Amino acid sequence: MRLGEAGALCVVAGQQPAPGLGPLYALHKAAAAVSLARRWQAVPVFWVAGDDHDLAEASQVEGLQVPLSAPPGTPLNLLPCDDTLKTWLETWRSSLPPSPHRDPLFARLTASCAGTWSDWMARTLLTLFDGLVVVDPAWVRDLTAGTLARYRASEPSALTALAEHSRKLTSAGFRLQASPLPQTHLFSIRDGKRQRSPEGDSPDVLLRPVVQDALLPVLAMVAGPGEAAYLGQAGPLYEALGVSRPPLALRPPLTLVAAKDLEHLKAWGLPTSSALLGEQGILQALKAAHPPSDRAVRLRQAGQRWESEILPLAGEGLEGPAASTARAVREAMDALAKRLERQEEERLGIDRRRAQALGRWALPSGKPQERTLNAWSVLCRFGEGLAGALVDSVDWTQSGPLLAVVEA
Repeated sequence: MRLGEAGALCVVAGQQPAPGLGPLYALHKAAAAVSLARRWQAVPVFWVAGDDHDLAEASQVEGLQVPLSAPPGTPLNLLPCDDTLKTWLETWRSSLPPSPHRDPLFARLTASCAGTWSDWMARTLLTLFDGLVVVDPAWVRDLTAGTLARYRASEPSALTALAEHSRKLTSAGFRLQASPLPQTHLFSIRDGKRQRSPEGDSPDVLLRPVVQDALLPVLAMVAGPGEAAYLGQAGPLYEALGVSRPPLALRPPLTLVAAKDLEHLKAWGLPTSSALLGEQGILQALKAAHPPSDRAVRLRQAGQRWESEILPLAGEGLEGPAASTARAVREAMDALAKRLERQEEERLGIDRRRAQALGRWALPSGKPQERTLNAWSVLCRFGEGLAGALVDSVDWTQSGPLLAVVEA
């Protein structure tokens, strides 16, 4: 089925172009769109937001700075994939842990690094998802010209309605995703830079989904929380153009975990959902499931008791040495108790380092995995089959954080 054929509706997701697809949630969105499209016999479409010019966001990959050969304000669909970028890919590759998948996947990523960043993003997506259609606004300018012409004619009244709608949202306690602008929601490209202009042919972040939905026969849009907030704010722009807002399918909040890691959790007497707790949460869950033995408790109590007895026995004039000695005794007893606890954990098969590594992976730096890790880095760990596994793992009947169990 192709776009334009009778009855061909689509499920749309989108993200700005970035090396290796950008944040992990971009991979999740694409997988969710393919999953929902299969469920409804629709066409999955990924809208590459190449008109975006947030180079600062797009050029950061897991703490590494991507070299840019264009000044700030350059749209990403005009950003070239040059030799400097290809050289940087080797730096990124070598920063990742070795795996059977890393080198072949980076060879493919480097080979497809040509044209613009939008071209690169499209090739990357098409290698991972069968049946996915990829669109960049620069490729369909002629098809969106009529919609933008209608918007220009209605812009004064649309801006007024948007400002009033935004005021009501603010009064109701909602935080605006974008400040309503008094002049225009259109951009033009001048000297390679994107600048606001009433005569422009590139919509901004609030107008973009309206133009997209006017162009495509959208059955549903896969969106994250931030995108959903943008769409809620953009209502007056939809009304100004007479475009129906499609239903939203909130992107499933997936956390990827290797199957072998979940087996360890089970062996330690923890539920698999413990993986969502992060490093400290898993350690606390282990402590709750396997509290210190009576011997370890008594060792700590002895250290505290001796600390309290040393101070009065030392008497006047020896307060300083007595305090340091008492502290040393207590700390030594604590250290002995910890060694005993580790010994007991080893007998139970508990590996604290593995538990900590799992927690750091599932919740890096205490933040959601999907916002911290790059999609390509994760593919290098699990292999390109991860994309299909994600499509199959999406469960639209569930809400809240979900575990996606992957064979490493």
